Amino acid sequence: MKTLKTKTKAKTEEAFGKNTDAAPDENNTAADITDTKNKNKKIIGLSGRSGSGKGYIAKLICSLGITHIDTDAVYHDLLSPRGGKMSECAAELYRAFGKEIFDCDAVNRKRLAAIVFSDREKLSTLNEITHRYILSETLRLASESDTSAVLIDAPVLFESGFDKYCDFTLGVVADDETCISRIMKRDGISRDKAALRLSNQLSCEEIESRCDFTVTNGEFADKEELLSKLKNILCKMGITLQ
Repeated sequence: MKTLKTKTKAKTEEAFGKNTDAAPDENNTAADITDTKNKNKKIIGLSGRSGSGKGYIAKLICSLGITHIDTDAVYHDLLSPRGGKMSECAAELYRAFGKEIFDCDAVNRKRLAAIVFSDREKLSTLNEITHRYILSETLRLASESDTSAVLIDAPVLFESGFDKYCDFTLGVVADDETCISRIMKRDGISRDKAALRLSNQLSCEEIESRCDFTVTNGEFADKEELLSKLKNILCKMGITLQ
């Protein structure tokens, strides 16, 4: 299994101060992915609702010799302070949501999530700010991979527009009750909060209609059966497995 770690180049500013660096440019990002495709590297976008077990599916795919880039890990790295100063991405979030989402110069992700997951407008603002940074860094990492295929695990693959940079998309689906139960167990939140979080995301039907391929990862999903299905899907994508 090979998972790329982020190596975000420093772009810093004074804490709570004025942004002095330009945000990642969409045209440059498009050029980056074009370079990646010219190397005959397949880019697979992984989509799935919270609690669908998307992370587990990603691990299974990685076990087949495919590089994995977790955009949530990229996001976490982008929010981390740089040289004792607030990162550019974090500074934009400060201007949008205020100092209450911060612990010193670091974004408190749980506090931020509590604010945006119950408010579609605020969630849209968060996505608008963060997606361009995440996309730029993710595609840089993909271009550095030495494997023939890269799996990009993006919780909001279609909402962010990441799917436009992928050769194929793979959706992971599970029924609502299974997703809610997994969210409650994972995050230690109430059923109502878990259900609310799920309601702000794409439905299973939407994911299935948008993705090139889908795999069901229900409560009683069998590992060997999932692996068999994933191998079949990857072969259909034209990817040679190790």
